[in-house]
Amino acid sequence: MATTAGEPPASWRIAGWVVEPATGRMTRDGEAISLEPKVMEVLVHLSRHPGQVVSREELEASVWRGRVVGYDAVTNAIIKLRRAFGDDARHPRVIETLSRKGYRLVAAVEPLPAAGDRPPARPAAARWPGGLRRPHLLLVLALLALSLSLATAWWVWPPQGPERRMAGADATPLAVLPFENLSADPDQDYFSNGITEDLITELSRIPGLAVIARGSAFAYRDADSLEQVRRELGVRYILRGSVRREGERVRISARLTDAASTRVLWAERYDAKLEDSLGLQASIANRIAEVLQVRFAADPPGMVRRYGASLEAYDHFLRGLDHYGRRSPDDLALAQAYYERAIALDPAFARAYANLGLVYLRQVIDGWDAPSQLALEQAQALARQARMLDDSLAEVYFVGAFVALFNHDHEGALHELDHALVLRPSYADAHALLAWVLNFAGRPEQAGPALERAVRLNPRMPSAYLLVQAETDYVLGRYDRAISLLEQALEMNPVHPRTHLLLIALYEQVERPVDAQWMVEQLLLLHPRVSLSRLPGAFPFKNQQHLEQLLDGLRKAGLPG
Repeated sequence: MATTAGEPPASWRIAGWVVEPATGRMTRDGEAISLEPKVMEVLVHLSRHPGQVVSREELEASVWRGRVVGYDAVTNAIIKLRRAFGDDARHPRVIETLSRKGYRLVAAVEPLPAAGDRPPARPAAARWPGGLRRPHLLLVLALLALSLSLATAWWVWPPQGPERRMAGADATPLAVLPFENLSADPDQDYFSNGITEDLITELSRIPGLAVIARGSAFAYRDADSLEQVRRELGVRYILRGSVRREGERVRISARLTDAASTRVLWAERYDAKLEDSLGLQASIANRIAEVLQVRFAADPPGMVRRYGASLEAYDHFLRGLDHYGRRSPDDLALAQAYYERAIALDPAFARAYANLGLVYLRQVIDGWDAPSQLALEQAQALARQARMLDDSLAEVYFVGAFVALFNHDHEGALHELDHALVLRPSYADAHALLAWVLNFAGRPEQAGPALERAVRLNPRMPSAYLLVQAETDYVLGRYDRAISLLEQALEMNPVHPRTHLLLIALYEQVERPVDAQWMVEQLLLLHPRVSLSRLPGAFPFKNQQHLEQLLDGLRKAGLPG
């Protein structure tokens, strides 16, 4: 008999599998599958609400309990559950995805109160790394997370007030919160989100401002108070607003507030026809620069031209921005389609070319089962085209730096990043990439300050930043800290192969072969095509000894050649 919403028993059966949260495993006919703690917690939460739609936000709040996680954390947990159950996303028997709503456990939950009803499991396959049982593992992970949070806070921010901590000596710290969609149609959220991200991009070009990155700013869409935003992001000024799009008209309201005093320093409303609205973000950015008495590094010609000449092309561009910001595989595919459509409508739309190049870069970074060299070449071609149309776009040089790095041109990558950060000083991801390039170039001791700047601009650190720091620690021989960082990154993004690979090598380095072998099993479950022969290009070390050390650890752990 299926259970209803509430607390499930100690174990239960779903689709023929016995779920045992206490041991972190599922068993069937003598076979056992170990689930990572967060993946099991997602299954437990869904099992408490069988047949009900559970939103992504609810899962994040319940399973990660206020922790900062990447957008893919829930998606990746669902992917792992489907693979464990042998479920099909298109024809689900166990877990159904409802677009923009959440997930639903469609399989029956059958309670198994008697321990004797459980089929025996093969002990070797059911162990957690290091032989830990799940309650002990959760305690260890909790202590690791606490110590890592304290260590990271001290490393990133020395003890001082939040504004000084964020801004440094010269820059004025500012956050742009997501503009509210006041249109009658909630499907217009992409338009207000795109306007907001465009504003962040424009303002981050001003050297006198330290503008919080999208990933951190958008987390405060429903912030309780400006004081909370000021305290947690360490900013002095906050820009908020709303967007109303109705028919052929758009109205944008914006107000700039001193977060310390809650005094509104500037407010304005822009009411225009849609075709006249291109480039309003540039006008707002100029007014804020005037109010705060800061200036752009340069006033490039054709500022409005960067937004394209076609309203329809710009609309597709904003849709692409919105989907790209979510970073899930499905959203990246949609972002690519929207950028391509924007280019087809306006072949001179430089920003669309640059942003499409960023999509292909994500395929290089995340798409380990795809031909990454082809994606890299496509990104390079798009960046080259965008640069011909408008050489004032920082994203163009960001793409160029990434391409140069993976072509083992470390100095060329550094040169490209110099250009990107002159044009857009608050480009958080460019600062993080600078740290990554410096580490691969054999200058890991210089990577720390660059990553520190990235974290100041994006304080709700994505897992990618943890990965950059961990790779630097690996090169510097700080293995224990690298492992702690990677284990936290794995919790935030459970399917990223790079995290698994580095953990495998590090576990071997510190003589934890059981953990290394278990991690190899998890990696090959998610990415069966990963092999030693595919890795040299993914780790472009200038010093080949670092690469050989990494490959040696992976080889010892049993990663296929």
